[in-house]
Amino acid sequence: METPTSFKVNHLILEPGVYLRDADEQRGVYTYDIRLVKPTLAYREAITPQMSHTMEHCLAHFLRTMSAIQSEIVYVGPMGCLTGFYILTYTKYTESKMRDIMVTALEYMLSIDEVPGAKAEECGNYTLFDLESTKRRVPEFILLLKKQ
Repeated sequence: METPTSFKVNHLILEPGVYLRDADEQRGVYTYDIRLVKPTLAYREAITPQMSHTMEHCLAHFLRTMSAIQSEIVYVGPMGCLTGFYILTYTKYTESKMRDIMVTALEYMLSIDEVPGAKAEECGNYTLFDLESTKRRVPEFILLLKKQ
């Protein structure tokens, strides 16, 4: 059985940051690993499910409707381990460019007063949000990405 690319990464040494994790040149899809929490610290510092869901909605909204790459977004979703997000695009960007876009998306989160797409008719788990806690933690993530 073949091992997925994400399982080949040594999570014991992985640091927070933005990584081009998989480049499927044949199909024209590029997977970015947006790591916001060091995996080995996840048991203490993982993003809560409520924060992850909040960030997923905010990132998806910003990246798909407001960002310079909105037409290139294939998918935005949380990592099951609650240490970050995957972003898939149709265009290959440098890690530096994607990091800048992510910083802008995180800064956007600090400016909003409600989670996009958080109504019962828009979301399958519309009660699993925590914008207040998310906004308290976002500056930490911005700093981590800017240090990379």
